[in-house]
Amino acid sequence: MERIWLKNYDPAVPHSMNYPQITLQQLLEKSAHRFPDRTAIIFPGVLGDSYRITFQQLNQQVNRLANALISLGVKKGDRVTLLMPNCPQFVISYYAVLKVGGVVVATNPLYSPREMEHQFKDCGTETIILLSLFYRTVAELKDKTGLKNLIVTNIKEYLPPVTRTLFTLLREKKEGHRVDISGIPDTHSFQDLLHRFGDTPPNVEVSTDDIAMFQYTGGTTGLSKGAVALHRNVIANVCQTRSWETPLGLNEGKEVIMGVMPLFHVYGMVTVMHFAVATGSTMVLLPRWETTQVLKAIARYKPAFFPGVPTMYVAINTHPDVKKYDLRSIESCSSGAAPLPLEVQQKFEELTGGKLLEGYGLSEAPVVVTSNPLIGVRKTGSIGIPFPDVEAKIMDAETGEKEMLLEEVG
Repeated sequence: MERIWLKNYDPAVPHSMNYPQITLQQLLEKSAHRFPDRTAIIFPGVLGDSYRITFQQLNQQVNRLANALISLGVKKGDRVTLLMPNCPQFVISYYAVLKVGGVVVATNPLYSPREMEHQFKDCGTETIILLSLFYRTVAELKDKTGLKNLIVTNIKEYLPPVTRTLFTLLREKKEGHRVDISGIPDTHSFQDLLHRFGDTPPNVEVSTDDIAMFQYTGGTTGLSKGAVALHRNVIANVCQTRSWETPLGLNEGKEVIMGVMPLFHVYGMVTVMHFAVATGSTMVLLPRWETTQVLKAIARYKPAFFPGVPTMYVAINTHPDVKKYDLRSIESCSSGAAPLPLEVQQKFEELTGGKLLEGYGLSEAPVVVTSNPLIGVRKTGSIGIPFPDVEAKIMDAETGEKEMLLEEVG
């Protein structure tokens, strides 16, 4: 296939790449070695305070949880479900599952009990790591599914001290976060497990051809289905995403990434979490979208990268006090999941001085396969050009079997 799009690549972006033969958890181990004292995660509080964890500390907690999972009988190839929003526990749990050779199944916390039941049964999960807010729902599903082990964590466990105190007094019980799991069989406290087990790396052999995750699709043609991704699949996309940012002169171990795109979604999982871990960048995690809080976080923590969706950029553009916040740290934003209107792009770039790039991806890839270039030609309404080593064809809309010629619409 002639890759006619290569002529539109930014000068520093490679046409083809050599991909490292490593697993996803090795990304974390490498950054923990290269940047041990670099902040890996910032989890903001409500008063300008924040919880912070370094790459070395993150890797240690991942090892502790991995050893705990092994003690609970989780073995290579087992599916482990994660049910929580963006928080340090998600990142710790994700890499812990990978270190024991498990398969991550990240579930949308907004799913109905029926949708959760389907997914638990479909993937064959026996262990779930979940936020206490969702404990009652999952506990009711336990006997209906193959669930055996429940590991429960409270969102406040990684909040900074003052915010944690306020949360305990004002929100924990009222919003349903406070649960008592003492004495309940096969139900474990996340923190208790971390305290009980050591941080020696688990001795489990994991290869690049092993399955890393089942990523459930949106179910546009019926019930959602799990797309299978190997370690090498995700590693490749992390490297491709990294290469696309080359024109910016990305400084590994020094960058900050805005992490409000849900990590349970493959887009946020790759472009925020794995990208940050691979490059030794700090991710600022917010558990949900609140425009004012996002603006405060950008102004305070100065992220250069901000993956998102058009509705996020619209919310920022139209916020009545947007000009009160310094957003000029933003250099690059990737926009996916929906078409990006030109006026939204132009307004956001005017406010931040950064580039907002429309692209396209899918769970089966995963995730990004095309994007507009950073400094080259950007076409309005276009999803851009294929990433390095990605091949794309435009086919006829009627049968999907005929390849279209130049200037033809498909």
